[in-house]
Formats: sequence, structure tokens, C-alpha cells
Amino acid sequence: MWSLGMTIYEILSDGLPFRGFSPQEIEEEIQLDDGERPEDPDDLPIELHPLWEKVQECWRVDPNDRPSALEFVEFLETRYQDVLESDGASSGIGDYPVTQDEPIENPTTDDMLDIGQIAKNWRPVVGVEDSNETMALRCAIYTIYNQVRQTKIPINLDGPEFCFDNDEWLAYKTTIDAKSPVLQCVVRLPSYFHQVESQTHNRGFNRSRVITGTLIKFGEIKKRYTIRFFHLEGNLLTYYRKAPQLNGATLEENNMASLVMGVTNLFEVSALYPHESAPWTFELVTTTRTWILAAESEQDYLMWIEAICRLAPFYSINAKYRRMFQLTNPDITAAQEIRLVLLSSYTVEGALEHIFDHVSSVAKTVARNYKDYALKITGARSYLFDLQQKLCSYQHVRSCVFPKRTLRLTLVLRSELRGPELLKALSLPQRSFDDKINSPSPDIKGQIAKSCDFGIPLRFSINRVVNIPSFVMIMKESKKLLERRPLTHGHCIVKVELFNGGVLIDAPIETNPARLKPALGQTLSALWDTSRSYETKLRLNSIPKSARIVLTLYGVKVNSWGIVSSSMRERILSTGMNMFDSHGFLTQGDQYIQLTADMSKYDCGAVPHAVDENKPLIHIKFASHDAQVGFNWSSSLDITSPQENKFYALDAQLRESKQGNLIRSDSRGVNFKNFVNKFKFSKSSSSISDQSLSRSSSINFRDYFVENPLGNYTPNEKKMMWTSRHEFVDYFNALPHVLSCVNWSNPNQVNEILGMLPLWSPPSHPAAYIRLLDKEFANEGLREFALQKISTMADATFSCFLPQLVQALKHENHHVSPLAKLLMARAIKNPNQIGFDLFWAIKAEAHSPQYRERFGVLLITYTEICSPQFRSILEVQDKLFSETGELVSIARMVKHFYQTGKTKEEIHSAMRERHAKLNDILPPSLLLPLDSTIEVGKIAVQKCKITNFSHAPLWLEFDNAEEGGDPVVIIFRSDEDVRQECLVLQLIRLMDELWRDLGKDYAIEPYKCVSTGPTTGIVQVFRHSVTRAAIQRRIGGMIAWKDDRSIMSWISANNGDSHSYMTAVELFLRSCAGYCVATYVLGVGERNNANIMMTKEGRFFHVALRNFLDHPKNLVSYDASPSGLDS
Repeated sequence: MWSLGMTIYEILSDGLPFRGFSPQEIEEEIQLDDGERPEDPDDLPIELHPLWEKVQECWRVDPNDRPSALEFVEFLETRYQDVLESDGASSGIGDYPVTQDEPIENPTTDDMLDIGQIAKNWRPVVGVEDSNETMALRCAIYTIYNQVRQTKIPINLDGPEFCFDNDEWLAYKTTIDAKSPVLQCVVRLPSYFHQVESQTHNRGFNRSRVITGTLIKFGEIKKRYTIRFFHLEGNLLTYYRKAPQLNGATLEENNMASLVMGVTNLFEVSALYPHESAPWTFELVTTTRTWILAAESEQDYLMWIEAICRLAPFYSINAKYRRMFQLTNPDITAAQEIRLVLLSSYTVEGALEHIFDHVSSVAKTVARNYKDYALKITGARSYLFDLQQKLCSYQHVRSCVFPKRTLRLTLVLRSELRGPELLKALSLPQRSFDDKINSPSPDIKGQIAKSCDFGIPLRFSINRVVNIPSFVMIMKESKKLLERRPLTHGHCIVKVELFNGGVLIDAPIETNPARLKPALGQTLSALWDTSRSYETKLRLNSIPKSARIVLTLYGVKVNSWGIVSSSMRERILSTGMNMFDSHGFLTQGDQYIQLTADMSKYDCGAVPHAVDENKPLIHIKFASHDAQVGFNWSSSLDITSPQENKFYALDAQLRESKQGNLIRSDSRGVNFKNFVNKFKFSKSSSSISDQSLSRSSSINFRDYFVENPLGNYTPNEKKMMWTSRHEFVDYFNALPHVLSCVNWSNPNQVNEILGMLPLWSPPSHPAAYIRLLDKEFANEGLREFALQKISTMADATFSCFLPQLVQALKHENHHVSPLAKLLMARAIKNPNQIGFDLFWAIKAEAHSPQYRERFGVLLITYTEICSPQFRSILEVQDKLFSETGELVSIARMVKHFYQTGKTKEEIHSAMRERHAKLNDILPPSLLLPLDSTIEVGKIAVQKCKITNFSHAPLWLEFDNAEEGGDPVVIIFRSDEDVRQECLVLQLIRLMDELWRDLGKDYAIEPYKCVSTGPTTGIVQVFRHSVTRAAIQRRIGGMIAWKDDRSIMSWISANNGDSHSYMTAVELFLRSCAGYCVATYVLGVGERNNANIMMTKEGRFFHVALRNFLDHPKNLVSYDASPSGLDS
């Protein structure tokens, strides 16, 4: 009755599992965590009310007499398998498929879905089927979630603080404390602090006003002053040789166009400041040229300067002109700004006290308590909330210290903030899960046998393969794409291989050929003689827990004698299966495994778990034993496997060597190519004692580790390293090399090396342990040790290495792994700093057929347990920026219009129309995947453009969600893989952190880049920056690459006063040095002037970092051409 009641509850509650009750919760009536009885399901039909009353009666049953949810699921699975067997279907082997909801179609131009209205049905990855492995992973994540709730860790989604821990590597605390730098700050005050009239920097100015007159212009080519006629209308400043008049009357517009000598858009002005050479003279700087203009009278001078100041960007106007015309930032209308200086060593409380003292000293204000306020980064969703936290511990403040950038803060009331509150980000009252719910357990009957007690080989038989396609998939060499070709062979074989960590540990086995026979539809099938069994040479007690069997179906050609041709074969399908399941039990009996036609390699990583009867399946039968066989090597410490005898048994004298040196190995004169040198050994070691070895013929392994960090060793070298393993425990860089020498099929070696791990000298940084998560190190104990060390990293440092950790997930044998648990735990505890980045790091890899199930379950479960607010943010990002998002649709429209001959104006018009429709359905504010601290508003439609029509990268500008915040500009790329560019930027960023940790500040500020799919990504755009090619064109075109004056001219033109000029020169020198070294070391390609950029403040940076390690994108590369910067 209880089972029936629980099932009905789940059905009526839209499938949400009911957690049950503990005995303490059952008194006079049942209580929930929040003290309320369970409410009736929403919209319950009246005819189901009696049934609902029966369900409530079930809750009064004694919990000790009720089966758990897990037991009930297992009961249903058993009944399902019994039904399958009675119907003559597959014998219940593998996992049965579960139907899924239909995927949601992407919004189109005519029928765009309201973003956020279908969050209930949204899934970040569609087409993921449930299996025992996926259920185990989901339950593990729910358990982590419940543990986080019980520990009551404060999670702040609404008022997030992004700060470093005191002992965090990225904090480079020593450098900061030594300098204690001064911060130039601009603090925005609430409007009620001062009751003043709001001003805008173009208030009272008629933008439609036309201004004409003469100005004296100093030529850039001909260095002399000439009088020219200027015409200002709208935002266009045009000049003529003389007034465009005929007989005193102004010419018509068509006739005036032929007399134009130059025109500039005042919206593109980067600097406007007085020129000191003569009175009434000013300098107007754009990306293409510098204009030096002088008026003939003070009245004309003021008229032109005021008109230009009202139209030019506020940031480009000199402070003297701002004061002259009382200009204020047009983006700031509801707040006042004050400028002051803060020390980075101040606490938040000290900074607030200093700000309030400064406010009271400059104006009379109502007395207020500074402790009622907090500081917010202007234009960002990041707060300085903790009164005792130092300013220099916050990430944004730290990013302003080294580049000497102005820190912009906003004063906010603490009572107006919704957070940080306890667990508000992940509160999920409608879903509560019992801590006792674990992953589905196998049906264990009787005692569990130990694998170490089975000295027999692994035996199996291949029965049949069904639903074989009539084609094969071939990888194209040129484009690395899959191509479908017809199957040309009439027979097939199955090749069986045993792998561990991607390494073949047993001789391959091939079945007899079987004829391919037509089946239903266009598929084929093959049947083998079930009486024929095969066995491995490796014994069960030598098979590691991480071992797996790989099955590959080949189409072969058979001659008249029944002999299979060794060369004529086609790979049709492949799959893999772990020899021990996630609970550590050996696979036995009949198994149906799904085969795939793609080029996935199953020697490591994820294997298919769900079974679809309509897809290719292989039926394999493993030998059955009297009991469940659990992995256990506790009594196998004296086993010597055939592999050790074959690869590791050398001369007895070698076993006594403790020097860690490479010595002569055998008498057959073998050439070894090791590290970076070649050696030839011709004399047997048995004839030479260790004492008589020449020092010139021995090489220290530690030098080898430095010269060849990848470590491609011969068996003899591996034996020598293993013999000298105790000599390297004080040198961490030797650990991966020694681990590569371990025979993971030998329990003696495995247990010994695992015992040595805690004794090994630690690296300089925990991130070095990521190397131990490579696929060759599949041992569970080794990976748990590495993750224990990695978990000590603070969140800011941990987030830097998320791409590598997500890649390491591919090397895990099972979905449920310590690495997956660690990533989910960190994302649950810190959704702002870890959650967003982890979501997109996994999302970009979820397209792979082999890993789609694993990554899909991680994302689906994570979005299920996060708060509705956090889930809606991820949903909006997914619908906009993913490979199936709306922006991809717009980019494809642009490409289509370009290919069909549409004009640029028509394409821009169509694109902006789509952007306007997109604005109608976007929420008032959203977060970008680039930075979870920046909250943007609507798209600035008129400022969006297309930078390259053939590739259609979309230049998008968003308004800042906060009034007065800077606009955010990004480039959305489609049909382009940006993951390699993300890697290069990550390496440059880490170089910069290492340099800063040593006290060397090169002012490197790499732009941000996020991959949102295999062929989509977002790139940050630095405002007020231009390419070096554009700078060169200002003084003489492309031949000016030899002219060293171009950069200095640009810096001088945009930094008029001496102080800002020297600051810009210093910034250029530091950033140029840093980027030249970083890009040279990494072998970055395409280092041409179109990919080298500068900001108006002098910051040098490199873009388009898609190719590195000296791998050019094209056969013809510009990398050999001199740039004049790195010579």
C-alpha cells in the first residue's frame, strides 16, 4: 500500500520523488522540514481527491514497515526484467531505455519563444537517456546538495563577493603588502545625499543645429597652417578648401559633395584637448588622423569647442573643457560622484568611514551611519560587503592595482540588498531528498568473492550483433569530418581488446568471421556459434579495477578457404564496457551493449550505458560465477603477471642499482632514442660492475625529466626508474615519470606506489597534481589522492583550471567519480565563481557522442538543484549564445544574405531588425557567459555591426544594467572553434600571475573568451582600442611599419598632458614587453599588425590567438614579417 501511495504521489506531483519521513517526524500528524503538512498537488482533478486521501493515509504507516524509494525502484526494475524475459526479449542485460520529453525547438524570427517562460521544460542537453550509471550520478549530486544544505555554508547569489583567500596563490600577497599601493577612486553617491539639479553634458544644446565657419588647420603631410571652411551638422564635421558658395549663395548638396576635402564622425573621437602651441587652438584625435585646429577669435573658439564637446564621447573630452562647460557624464543622472584616494590596505569599514568623512567635508549632509552601507563595483554585480575584509583581497580591486586603473565604486544601502543570505541561491523547498538515497545497488545474493582469489582467465563468447548499418564512417583527412560510405564486405569479425588507462594490457582476440545477413529495414545482422568461447591470457586476479573491454566490429573479406584477409577490413562499429561496475563488481553473464558508428575510441573514458533496441547492439556472454566477484587485491601481493615477466624482468644486477642512472642494457646492440639524444648500447651489463661504469655513459634521470617532460621511455628505462623510485621522493616532477613505469596489473607495485604517494615531496602549487589525472593514470586510488590535493585550492584559483579538470572528466571510467563530485560540490557552494564557468566548460564539450551522456547528466542535474533565479540566468544564456541559440540563427542569416548578393546596408538592416525583436523578449537584465559579475541590459541595436561578412562575427553592444555603468561590447563568433584561443589566453594569464607573484608587473590584461559550443564562442572587446595597422595608416599607410613614430604619435595624440603621456608610455613598454615574451614562448601565429592592438591609455595587447606552438593556420603566414616590436 505504501509503495502504491508513493507512486501516486510522484505521478500527481509531476514526477518529483517523495523522500519519505523519519520516525521523529511522525507524531500526531506528519510534519515537513518547514513545519507544514504536504499540500495537495496543484490542479488536482476532483475525481482524484478520494485517491489523494488514500495517499495521505499511507503516510501514517510506521516508517520501519515501509520500503524505501530505492527498494521500490529496484522492485520495479526486477519486474521489468522478468517481463522482458517472459516475452522472449533481451535478457535484461545492460540498461533499459527511458523515454524523454521532446526537445524544445529554438525560437525563430516568426515564432520566438518568450525566454524564461518555458524554464520548466528547458534542458541544457537534450537526448540524454537514463541508465544505472546516470541514476547513480544524479543521486550522488543530490547527496552533495543535501550535505551543503546541512553544513549551512553561506551562498551569495544576490550580493556576491569575489575576493581572494589570504593564502591564495593568485593573491600574491607579498607583492601587495610590500607596495600598499594607492587607489584613485570615483565613488557614486545616492541621489538623496545631495539635492542638486541633474545635469547632462548636452543639456540645453540643440543637436540639430548647423555650425559653419573658417578654422585654421595644421596639415599632417604639409606642416603648415591653412585656412579651411568647416561645416558641422549632426555628428559629422566636414571641411572644404573654401566656402562652398556660388555668387554668395550656398551650393546644393550634390554640388557640395565634390568639394569635400575631409570628414570625421565626432562619435569616433578618442581625445579632445587644448593645444599649447598657440591660443584658441585645440587638438581633435580619431583613429585615422589627428586634427590641430585654431580659431580666429575667442568667440569662434568657444563656439566650436562647445559644439564639439556636446557631441563627442564624454570620456574623450579633456578635464579643462569639462570644467569650462560644466559637463557631466550623460550616463549618470541619478547620482553624484566624488573623487578621492584610498589605500589598498584599507578594510571595507575603513574605506566607508573615509568616504563619509570626505562627503561631510565638501558638503553639508544629513548625518548617516556608514555601517548601514556597503560598496558595489560600479557597473558590475560584485559587492564589497564584509566590513573586516581588506580592499586588496577583492579581485576587481586587485585588477585595478597593477594597471593603475581608477576604481569605480557605488554606495548602496545594505537593507536594499537581498543577499548575501544563507543558502538563498540554492534554496529549493519544493524538492527535498533523503540522505539515505544512494546510487542503484546491484542485487547481491550471498557472499562476495574477492577477485584476487580467481586465478583463471576472463572467458566470454560473442553471440550476435543486430541493427548493423549498411555503411561505414570514414574520417576525411583534409577537413577532419566524417564521411559515410557504403559497406563493401559481406562478412564481419569482432575484435576484443582489454585496456587499462588507454594502454593495451592483453593480446587482442578476434572472432571467426560471420556472414552479414539482411534484417529489418536497411540494417544487417551477424550471428556466431555460441558454443565457441574465448579467454584472455591475463588472469582475473591481475585485471585492474579500471580495466575495460573494447569491442570493434570490422567488415572483412574472406577467401574461398574461409581465411580472413588481414589488410582488407573496414571499421563498422565499436563500443566498450568496464570490467568492474561503479560498485566494484565484476561483469558476469549476458550483456547487451550499444555500438556506435562514430570514430569514438573507447580505450578510456565514457562508454555507452543506455540501450536502445533500435540501434546497433552486440550480445556478449561473460562467464558466470557462483557469487558476485568484487574487486579486491588484498591477498594478491605476491602475484607476478605475465606482463611483468615480459617487460620488466632484466638482468639481476640491475635490481641492486640505487643511483637512478641509465646504464648499458643488453648485448644485442640496440639503438634507443631517448629524450633529446640518441644512445647506442652494445655491451651486456652482466660483464660490467656498477663501480666500473664510466661517468660519461651514465645520465642523471633528473636531467632527463627536465629535458623531456613528456617522458617517452623504453622498457629498460622504465625498469631503471622503478628500481630507483625511492631516490626521487624529494622531487615532485619525477612522480609522473615514475608512475608511468608502474605495472598497474601487478598488485605489489600498485600497493607500494599508492603507499609512497603521501611521502612524495609536494609541488610548488597544487595545480601540478592535475597532471596525475591523465588517462594513463586510471587507478582510482591515485586519482583520489590527486583530487584531495587539488581540492585545497581556493575558489578563485580553482576556477582558473576548470578547463583542464573538465577535460580530465573524459578520462574517468564511470560517470560517478571523485572528480565529478568535486566539481559539482564546488559549483553548488559557489555558483557565481564556479557555477557559471563550469556550466559553459561542460556545455562546450557535451556535443561529443562519447561524452554527451556524462556531461549531459551533470548539466541537467545541476540545473535541477539550483535556484529558479540561477536556472533562469543559465537558460537565457543558453538560448542566446549556444550552438542552437538565437545569435547563431542571426549569424547564419547574415551569411546567407551575403552569399545571395545582398548589399551591406540590407544585411545590417535585417540584422538590426532581428536584434530589435530579440530585445522585446529579453529580460530587463542578464548576465553574459564572459563574466558573471557584469550585468547588462538591452542590446544597443544601432551600435551593432558585422566585422566580416563572410564569417559573420556579430559585433554586439549591450547597455549596462546599472545606470552610469560602461556599455559592454562583445563579438559573437559562429562556425568557429574558439577553445584553442581560450587555452592560449589561459596560458598568458597564468604567465602574468607567475610574473606578478615574483613582483614583476607587465600590465598584461588578456581579453576574456568563452566557448559556448564546438563552433560558437564569445570574445570580449576592449573599448577605445585600435589595431596597429590603423595607427600606422594615420601617418603614412602600410609602409609606415618601419616608422617608429606611429605608436608614439598615437600615445601623444590621446594623452595631451605630460603626466598622462608618461603614464601611457610606461604602460605601453610594460605590456609590450610582456606580450612579446608570452607570444614568442607560446609560438603564437598570425602576429601581424591587424592582430596587434592598443588602447588610448597605451595598453598593448594581442588578439586572434587561434594558432600557437608554431602551427600556422594557412600555408602562407605573415609570422615571418617583422613587426618592429619584438626585435
